[in-house]
Amino acid sequence: MADGEAPEESVCLDEVLQVNNALEAEAIAVLGGSDSKNCTYAKGVSPRQAIFTCATCIPVRMPGVRPAGFCLACSLSCHSGHEIFELYTKRDFRCDCGNSRFDGFRCRLYPDKTAENVENVYSHNFLGNYCVCDRPYPDPDAKENGTEDDDMLQCIVCEDWFHEQHLGHPSPEEYEEMVCNACVKRCSFLFYYSLSGPGRDVKPRTPPPAETDVQAAESTDAGHTDDADVKVTGSCTEGSAAADADVADSSYESLEVGCDLESRKARCEASPGEKALYFEEGWRTELCTCAKCLVLYEELSITFLPDITDTIAAYEQRGLASSPTGSTASLEEQGMHALSGLPREQQVELGTEYANMRDELTAFLRPFAAQGKVVSDEDIHRFFDQLKNRKRRPPGDGFPPSGCGMP
Repeated sequence: MADGEAPEESVCLDEVLQVNNALEAEAIAVLGGSDSKNCTYAKGVSPRQAIFTCATCIPVRMPGVRPAGFCLACSLSCHSGHEIFELYTKRDFRCDCGNSRFDGFRCRLYPDKTAENVENVYSHNFLGNYCVCDRPYPDPDAKENGTEDDDMLQCIVCEDWFHEQHLGHPSPEEYEEMVCNACVKRCSFLFYYSLSGPGRDVKPRTPPPAETDVQAAESTDAGHTDDADVKVTGSCTEGSAAADADVADSSYESLEVGCDLESRKARCEASPGEKALYFEEGWRTELCTCAKCLVLYEELSITFLPDITDTIAAYEQRGLASSPTGSTASLEEQGMHALSGLPREQQVELGTEYANMRDELTAFLRPFAAQGKVVSDEDIHRFFDQLKNRKRRPPGDGFPPSGCGMP
């Protein structure tokens, strides 16, 4: 290396394997529960599935274009070789492949679709754009826009993706889910269950006391507690059961019986803001399911929130569990599983080719391991170039090698 030149960028083999394993695990989690051979249209609206869109079939940059999405099987069978965008997962979506949004293109797997899926919702993600900045991902101008190193976070309500810096404040070190600024403004009550609001630690309200108990409390003042028994967090008070009874007594007339949300509001003077909220693992199980709150969820079109099977974590666990060879299967193990379904002659041929490549790669890497050298990108390219050249070159002088019979 000449003086003044930057050192060649290189990585250790262990790092490559770790990144590869992480990518494998993510792919299995997102796609493991998807059917790669059958269009999901026949199943109706799917609670959650991996969704794709195609810039070859849908001119996403053209003004006024109608966006569309399709399932994993259609991405492989109907749009192979096209410019496809992966939209991660979407809830309550039905495959559009080949319907009226595709202008004459017919689905190969399920051509008899209705003209429109009226229940589908299409955000600007289906046009290749994300966040309030309405930029593509990956963004070719990310460096100029200052988002090059910014994480993209998905809102669990609208399912759009956002640059963290555009959410108003940084995310906490540990959290499970996020709700964006616009959805917080629309669903402000979520503040009382979030990591940003102290209400998340408030226990369900104490049921209102019987009438005789109220009279006894009034005569003995037993329903009050000393200030020392009350813990102040932010603008909210959390204390003993006696303090809870105090709140229940004073607010009971305006509260829904058994409504945890109203109890949280009554014990907290802080008002919800309009910045993104973050939530800890399992927070959905705390959501109140009284009749009043269920009506609220219906009015806000967020009836999915109390359903813990709706979470990305639950979806990924289902994907891992339903992958062909189990939740810990690597791509190599899945390949061997697929190999077992081929005819015997093809199994032998592919198995031999794989064994040869494995042995050659092992022999190629052995000197690096022995000398403690780092394997560079150039080394890897050199190995595969040599492998391709050997496969292209006929053995010997072009005649079958000695021992092979001629027809």
